[in-house]
Amino acid sequence: MVQQNSSMNIGEIKQQLAKKTVEFRTGGFKPGDAATESWIGNVYLYKEAEEIPLNSEGDVMYPLLQLHVASLPYIPEALKNTAVITVFVGYDEPIDSHTPQGDGWVLREYTAADQLVVKRWVHPEPLFKTYPLKPGNAEDDFPVWDDPAFPSAIITAIETLEEKEEISNYYDAVNLHYHHKLGGYPSFQQAHNGFDEGFEFMFQIAPDDKAGWPIEDDNNLYFTKNAQTGEWKVYAEYD
Repeated sequence: MVQQNSSMNIGEIKQQLAKKTVEFRTGGFKPGDAATESWIGNVYLYKEAEEIPLNSEGDVMYPLLQLHVASLPYIPEALKNTAVITVFVGYDEPIDSHTPQGDGWVLREYTAADQLVVKRWVHPEPLFKTYPLKPGNAEDDFPVWDDPAFPSAIITAIETLEEKEEISNYYDAVNLHYHHKLGGYPSFQQAHNGFDEGFEFMFQIAPDDKAGWPIEDDNNLYFTKNAQTGEWKVYAEYD
């Protein structure tokens, strides 16, 4: 619960806002155990009977992300039973909150009970370069100023601290994580409408020059989950 007090100091504000996140570094290290790795531009963990998904037109989709959730130092509550997440996208297809799974994107979620096997499948016309993702430590993350879920009471408290010159500005007082990450807050690049009721932010895929993602627009993708129904929705920067 947000403290209704405009005289909060920055330490109290950070304590109320902080959410744990794990941010990933793209490449720059030698891959280790294939069974527990996360990747950008590469998916090789599947159920025995699974293949690369096809989009609604019957075209083979592109492997974009593999997250080995179970091996990370922090896991959101809604993913406590999740072991692996994989994401595939279509070529030049819209991906936003109006796009159902299978049209422009596919997310597969596995538990520890799922028997996964390694399939070294390569797309005949690859779009992305493949890199292992190095997870960092579990660290505090904070919302961007334009986050529609930013509590108004804390905004008032921060503005009071700025007026008193106790802090220069919000962004100098907190540490935000902008790259690929699991947990924490969405790193909205502009004013955003937020997420549908019941859907909670789980992870984001950020622009990645090394991997060549995205193809055109330099926007984040925000993946959200409804913990009650298990449904996933993806939101784009322009949603």
